[in-house]
Amino acid sequence: MASPVPEHRDLFYRERRQKLYSAATMLMAYVIHILPPTLFSVLAFSSILYNAVGLYPAADRFWIYTGVVFASYFIGEFVGIFFVCALWRLVGGRHESS
Repeated sequence: MASPVPEHRDLFYRERRQKLYSAATMLMAYVIHILPPTLFSVLAFSSILYNAVGLYPAADRFWIYTGVVFASYFIGEFVGIFFVCALWRLVGGRHESS
């Protein structure tokens, strides 16, 4: 499955050049867009794994565990986007200058 990030990036460059929105607006829209499915998948994963592994059954510890899983997932998402964009540019992908 090919990553849609390079196409989104090129679209962003074109629309930013037309002064439709800024980089901060694009980043905030992306975060809002991925937040609900991310929360759902992290909660599902945490609920299953926390009980399956037999970790200490306390609500506060479960939410700390879920927060750590969420932070890892979210940071990984953005690190992945960074590397896809950086590598795409290195291997000669399309790039529209701003």
